[in-house]
Order: sequence, then structure tokens, then C-alpha cells
Amino acid sequence: MNKYVLTIFFYVWFAIFVFYTVSLFGYNSFFIILTFCGKYLYLDNIYLLILSMKFAFDTFLSVQNIYATGPELAETMGKDRDAQGNKVYEYPHTQEQFVASIDHPVLMTDTHKLANIQDYIARETVQLLLRKPMTIVEYDGLRMEFEQGKYPGVWSPNIDTLLFCRAIKNLDFSEIKTMIEVGS
Repeated sequence: MNKYVLTIFFYVWFAIFVFYTVSLFGYNSFFIILTFCGKYLYLDNIYLLILSMKFAFDTFLSVQNIYATGPELAETMGKDRDAQGNKVYEYPHTQEQFVASIDHPVLMTDTHKLANIQDYIARETVQLLLRKPMTIVEYDGLRMEFEQGKYPGVWSPNIDTLLFCRAIKNLDFSEIKTMIEVGS
């Protein structure tokens, strides 16, 4: 059988499978399928639709703000209706909403501090956002968007990386000829 026919057959089967799964288990199952299949299929064009959680740190790393972005506003944050009552399925990935703040973070996803967020809805929202395949990290004017399914053997930036960036920010590198960062 021709490889193009097999490819078309696979994508039709995959579309039927996703449609059936979403109709049975809801919209969240779509993201679970993408997270699983992202390790085996190149789904870059689909992942662009599902930017999810943003961690933003202040310059001194004393506050970590957590935001929902893009489609998560409709799916997780309940902003699924516009002013006229029409259904909204997604927002641009540049649109975001503040969810919670963590004082003096010691980890990027500090389970203990996240579990102690006092507002129930904020705490549960953060737990839902942590399951999403995309993480955005912002620190000191830099932004990194990381897709775990696209890079399964790579870790997203951790708090140590941000601390390292803070430590070397004001150093004079004019005399340095060679440098290595151990975590790379």
C-alpha cells in the first residue's frame, strides 16, 4: 500500500479517535491525547494553540506570579462567553489573567506552597494549569516558551537557572574568554 494512503488513513483515524474521545470524556481529554501523542507525532502547529501557564518572576526572585494564557482562559478560567453570550473557545496566546502569587519561591513548581494557596479556586486552577504541556517562564525581560512533549528529555528552566542569571547579571565579562554553565 502506498505510504501516502497510509498517512492519510492514519490522520483520518486519529481525527475520529480524538473526536470520539472528546465527545465521551470532554475537552480536557484532547490535551491529554496531545501530550501523549506529542512524543510520537510532530504536532507543532497544534501546540501553538495550547499555550497554557506562565510563571513570571520579579528581579529579586522574591515573588512568583502565575498566569493562565490563551485558550486556558476559556477552558480553565471560565471565560468561555463574550459580552453577548456567544461561546468563546480560545483567546490569543498573548492574552493572560493573573491566577496566584507565591512569595519567596524555592522551586519553579513548589508543591507545598502551591497546595497552601488560600483561595480554593486559584489553588485548583494552578493544579489544572500544571497538567498542561506548555510552560512559559518570564524573568528580567526574558521569555521562554517550553513544550515538554516536543522535548521529552529536556527540563524546562528551574529556579536555579534564574538564580544563576541573577548572579551573573552585573558581572563584567569583557576579560572572560571561556565560560561554562554546568546545567547546560
